[in-house]
Amino acid sequence: MGSARRLKKELMMMSEESLENCSASLVNDDLYHWKASILGPEGTPYADGTFELDIRFPAEYPFKPPQVKFETKIYHRHIRDGEICIDILYSKWRSTFTVNTVMLAISTLLTDPHHQDPDFAVTAREWTVMHARHTREQDYIS
Repeated sequence: MGSARRLKKELMMMSEESLENCSASLVNDDLYHWKASILGPEGTPYADGTFELDIRFPAEYPFKPPQVKFETKIYHRHIRDGEICIDILYSKWRSTFTVNTVMLAISTLLTDPHHQDPDFAVTAREWTVMHARHTREQDYIS
């Protein structure tokens, strides 16, 4: 299956079978450039925030991974300047992975940041309030 056909299929899957906390759409009708959003998982410092991601697919997709970057500023030890450090986007990428696989991995990363620093949650929450779009009206009231 060619990369364009595969991407069309995945885009359709995202709209039909999407994870409930994620969505994606094309940027300027470019099949190889997507904009995605992910809701911060409940019970985390990212809760009630909506985070925007930029996804760019190489011509060799799915044999090479997409480049996924947070556009929303986020405080996380595995995300620096928007760059996401998870092995499935690099050394552990498999052609059987899909955008849904990537979004689930990112959501999991936000659910369990593996950080022992007690100030981490406070700082992550502050950044969420300052930088993420809010999914609840109450977050606008301080």
